[in-house]
Amino acid sequence: MTQTVLLAIDTSTEFCSVALLCSAGDTSGATAPAAPRIWMRHEATGAVSSTRLLPAIRELFDEAGFVLSDCGAIAFGAGPGSFTGLRTATGVAQGLAFGLGVPVVPVGTLLACAEAARLADPSVTRVLAALDARMDEVYWADFAWDGEQQEWRTIQAASLDAPAQLSIPDVPFTLAGNAAAAFGERLPAVAHAQRVDGDAVPHARAVATAALRRTARRPHRAPRRSRARVRAQQGCANGSRAPRGQVDTSPCRHRGRIGLSRGARRRGGRRCPRGSRGHAMSGVLLADRYLSPMTESDLDEVVSIEKVAYEFPWTRGNFEDSLRNGYFGICMRHVTGTLLGYCVLMPVVDELHVLNLCVAPSAQGAGAGLALLREAVRTARNQRLEGLLLEVRPSNHRAIRLYERFGFKSIGRRKNYYPARHRSREDAIVMRFSFAEEGAHDAP
Repeated sequence: MTQTVLLAIDTSTEFCSVALLCSAGDTSGATAPAAPRIWMRHEATGAVSSTRLLPAIRELFDEAGFVLSDCGAIAFGAGPGSFTGLRTATGVAQGLAFGLGVPVVPVGTLLACAEAARLADPSVTRVLAALDARMDEVYWADFAWDGEQQEWRTIQAASLDAPAQLSIPDVPFTLAGNAAAAFGERLPAVAHAQRVDGDAVPHARAVATAALRRTARRPHRAPRRSRARVRAQQGCANGSRAPRGQVDTSPCRHRGRIGLSRGARRRGGRRCPRGSRGHAMSGVLLADRYLSPMTESDLDEVVSIEKVAYEFPWTRGNFEDSLRNGYFGICMRHVTGTLLGYCVLMPVVDELHVLNLCVAPSAQGAGAGLALLREAVRTARNQRLEGLLLEVRPSNHRAIRLYERFGFKSIGRRKNYYPARHRSREDAIVMRFSFAEEGAHDAP
């Protein structure tokens, strides 16, 4: 019997969940496998799982007495779930697996709910997994346990529907997941279920045990290198030469210093006077403006602009939470001290997520938005990230034109993402700016 060490992670919900599983038994199903040893972390982290995930992984390896190179496979919760959380889990799993040269094993989060229900009660053979998808909708799927194959069969693949639209199994079943707690009697499956297991939510332990069976049965998916990493290993990144295997984060030669406008470059890129508010982050953007880190003392002015600029503004608490969680806040001010605009940036795996970018209505049309985006690019490069990501309302034509002019491309659409008038919802267009794409470093 060979020892299998498997790392499993899940950040599809508000929990950062990590498990390290060591099994010395036969996972093929030919004989009863020995009970694996499992070390776990399952912590409520909200929207900042990315800051806790790698430390939790290190803690588990130290606690178990293993080193990272002992790991033979990496499993992760592959969704459905939180958009940002899924990107975090996918990126970390891919990055670690690529560095170790081991396979990745994606496990659906709804199947993980079914697995968790069976771990709690081995007699469970039929599970309707249902998770709160917000926006008054439910992620759900129907699974049946195949005793002969010792694996789950999918009766109904993962779907997104209103609570009343779930198909109820015609045999006794367990309702797993948090949808029952979220919707109560509005979820008809609650009344029909033989048992409701609200604790059977996506958990790294369930991801690990489901993945362990698959490692002996199915071909593994090899992690793919990102385009930026491939270009770096070929000795070319961001338009300049770099040593093999190393990303060159220096600014592009033919565009001058990133973050400086054409006018500032003509003036030699003079720095913001030391006596000005805050410190210059990337030099003078225009003759009369400068950038500084956002602090709590800026928030009265920030919130004032936010309320004027947006029909559904961020609250002061949103900005306070962002600064508390270590996100990048950037303010643009006139040399007189007047706040002209600001942005909030969150690192997520290999990209920088533009959570909020706003220019005061009185300052719009004068290049402030482009200047803030250039600073976001500079911040991302300094963090050795591969691009920017943001969401924008389809009705915000002015912002869309700005992002397209800068080089962002639409990569998807998030249904009913934003609040709108009359208690309705508006979609979000997801846009991405990639440093790896041809010409991306030539952003205006």
